[in-house]
Amino acid sequence: MNNIKNTAINLSSFFVTSLIALYLYYFLVKIGTEELLGLFNIQYIFIIIFSQLGTFGVHYSILRQASIKNSNYENFDNLISGLFLVLINSIIVSFFASLFFGNFPNLIFFKFSNIVYPIILFALNKCIYYFLNGKEKYLRMAFASPVRMATYLITINYLYQASNITNNIYIAFLIGELVVFLYQLTICVNLLKFNTDFHATYDFIKIHLRYGKDAFLTSFLSDVNLKIDLITISYILGSKFVGLYSFTSALGEGYIGLLTVVRTISTPKLNELLENQEEFKRYKKSIFFISYSIAITAGLSILIISKFFGNSISFLSDINTSGYTSLLIIIFGFMLISYCFAFEHILLQLGLPKDHTKCLLTLFFVNIFLNVILINLISLNGAALATIISYSIYFLTINNRVKKLLNNSFIKSI
Repeated sequence: MNNIKNTAINLSSFFVTSLIALYLYYFLVKIGTEELLGLFNIQYIFIIIFSQLGTFGVHYSILRQASIKNSNYENFDNLISGLFLVLINSIIVSFFASLFFGNFPNLIFFKFSNIVYPIILFALNKCIYYFLNGKEKYLRMAFASPVRMATYLITINYLYQASNITNNIYIAFLIGELVVFLYQLTICVNLLKFNTDFHATYDFIKIHLRYGKDAFLTSFLSDVNLKIDLITISYILGSKFVGLYSFTSALGEGYIGLLTVVRTISTPKLNELLENQEEFKRYKKSIFFISYSIAITAGLSILIISKFFGNSISFLSDINTSGYTSLLIIIFGFMLISYCFAFEHILLQLGLPKDHTKCLLTLFFVNIFLNVILINLISLNGAALATIISYSIYFLTINNRVKKLLNNSFIKSI
């Protein structure tokens, strides 16, 4: 019952955040152009990527320790040591990135130094969020993402009324991350108790560094792979086309978010099931049915609403005018391979994180290669097609590795 409740809370948070984000995209186009939306998304992508470099996988270590440590003293040492590491690393990463982009300003469409503080805050917020996840504070942490997106929207509206928004859009990220940081800290107050034993804090620092080192590349690639299409579009076609593709990208990521709900249910059971061929075969059939039921229902709903009601729903109108074909490719493509998302973390469950990372690296390089080729050939539709082909190859790579190790397969003989 708790699993159903927690899933419902997460889905509700995800749904509300997505609606606010879509309206924010519409509002940016309404007050400016697709180019303003593109500029917003490019800066947001850079914040996500460089905050991942800043966290260095430490957030996964914080999550793990939070789930097994119970005393408020241990909670304090766990969180404070993690935040200390991430703060120092984020400052170092931001410093060198600012130097680099300061010397090569033509590589990006904005001043990198403007997003340094949002990067640092985003990285710290990620650590606190994962700490709360480990302490199972699902209801209160569910507000973090909607609060972030709503603060972005409110701040952008204020900036539009008061100043030149194009040059000051980074302020929305700064205020949004600061609000989320303060909100999450208030939740943590009752879970922490100041500890004067700094040896314990030092022990946690060593734990976080060891664990983070192994988890970093997987975490980084997981986030970056979903943004490669937008990054490539920005360099080949420019920020205006990023804006045009942003609605398609947002709906596509939302669709993937729904598909990964099945993964949350299936992943903990995989170890036990893989030991019994017949049970695994039966389980695959049930996951096959659940996955495609969700994928077909949600996918067709997105396409029908976008096509027939898009012009009535103001923030969806840009889909019909500029990106419906690319949306069709994204939705039908992910619909075909939706079943595979349930088994995405199968190598991690088998205790093979390095093998999982190799598969993510395959996805990363194939994704970049195909995006560069296909965007040049068929513009935005090429980005959508490159994403689908890349993820199909990714799942085949995972399946082939599982087949070699266990003489079993999650794709064959469903």
